[in-house]
Amino acid sequence: MFYLYTKLNPGKGQRIEPTKESMAQSKFDRKVETRIVIHGCNQNHEDQKIYRVASAWLSRGEYNVIIVNWGSGRLVYIPSAAAAPAMGKKIAEMINFLSTDYGLKLQNLTVIGYSLGAHIAGFAGKFVEGGRIRTIVGLDPSFALFNDVDENHRLSIKDALYVEIMHTNAGFLGIAEPIGHADFYPNGGLSQPECDHECAHQRSLEYYAEAVAKECFGSVRCPNYTEALRRKCGGVPGNVL
Repeated sequence: MFYLYTKLNPGKGQRIEPTKESMAQSKFDRKVETRIVIHGCNQNHEDQKIYRVASAWLSRGEYNVIIVNWGSGRLVYIPSAAAAPAMGKKIAEMINFLSTDYGLKLQNLTVIGYSLGAHIAGFAGKFVEGGRIRTIVGLDPSFALFNDVDENHRLSIKDALYVEIMHTNAGFLGIAEPIGHADFYPNGGLSQPECDHECAHQRSLEYYAEAVAKECFGSVRCPNYTEALRRKCGGVPGNVL
């Protein structure tokens, strides 16, 4: 379920389990920060767009990057969505183990989830013990079955000290409303250039990987998300995604 990538094994993940025996044999370095990446429905840990996110972080320096293989490429969305809390709890169990037994500091942890994986990241944050995850990044969090539910049943700002959201197919495959401390709407967030809905949804992974690797995306503050969707904010780019 958990595959560790480091500078020592950037191209092939090492399967790890929340046990001392497994971690003792792993390349996990408790002295560096950790990133956990969670895929969406119909993906697995070997998906190239998911791997690009891991690779982007490794291009920045020394990190433990753990890709979660929560569904082995589950094809059916509704049962996958129903399993999201249980998947989040399993990830939290790994985080709790690393925190209590293997030196992981929650202030050095960022969890990145794409689509349904964004809500799984939120559930992981709800189940973490002994503090709060520093950062959760939700990449176009899933719309279906999560749009009209309260924050206890989806990713919310309560799940980490800082929650950042990227909306690339808002109101279609991804949630439109701002649900993070900071919400970014590239190209207005509704659609992306030369893309259908699925392509626009997946662009969040590509944009994020590029932003991590190059720190090249400026943004403009908007008074509300309606203005963001209409691309009416104006101003000079300031914050960098």
